[in-house]
Amino acid sequence: MLLTTLFAVFQASASIPSVSPIELLSLPEIHRLEIAKKNAKELYPQLVEMAFNDQRSVPTRWKALILAANINQDHSTSALDRALKSDDWFMRNAALVAMKTIDPEKAQKVALELLNDKALVVRSAAISVIDQKPSTEIREILWNELHAAHNYRQNQSLWVRREIVEKLALHPTNQEYSSFIEVLKDSDKDLHLAAIHGLEKLTKKHLGSSKITASNREKLWTDYVKKNPVLR
Repeated sequence: MLLTTLFAVFQASASIPSVSPIELLSLPEIHRLEIAKKNAKELYPQLVEMAFNDQRSVPTRWKALILAANINQDHSTSALDRALKSDDWFMRNAALVAMKTIDPEKAQKVALELLNDKALVVRSAAISVIDQKPSTEIREILWNELHAAHNYRQNQSLWVRREIVEKLALHPTNQEYSSFIEVLKDSDKDLHLAAIHGLEKLTKKHLGSSKITASNREKLWTDYVKKNPVLR
């Protein structure tokens, strides 16, 4: 009821409704941003204070930082840099998400730094921020991260490894053919489908029918790469 009332007031009035920061954060994202931008000067410092207030809930602090950065993009760098140094994983994560919109170039650099963050969720966010078609240097970093110790827990492969292969498989290079073959041999079967996508793009081949099961598709590709260890 509160959400409907707040936005109805905003839509019906030419003036800016009096909304507290906490009420603002309860609105859907598109509505809270629309209202906040019209009163950014007053709201920005309040939102930053809320974001770094450890007495507030995690969702509140997350949304407060994202919103603050979006309504004051030209002057939010210091707040985001501070959040990136926070001991709280969700603050580092929120800062990276905000930076992707505000300063994509800097976000790329920060994402590379956060690939070895101690928090798995932050590492996952870093991979999502990296360009869809990363440079050769960044691709090499991602391949190394695939086998990094911090992406295993008690010898079990973590989901972030699948995300790495998925990113690499978007625009694979010919030099990576053997690397995707090795992924197909990995004990973590969750990686195999992404590896096959990479191999399909490199070979321009789609083995089996569209209705083939995942296990049979995997077997077809396993047999194929045994006979074709080098990209032809």
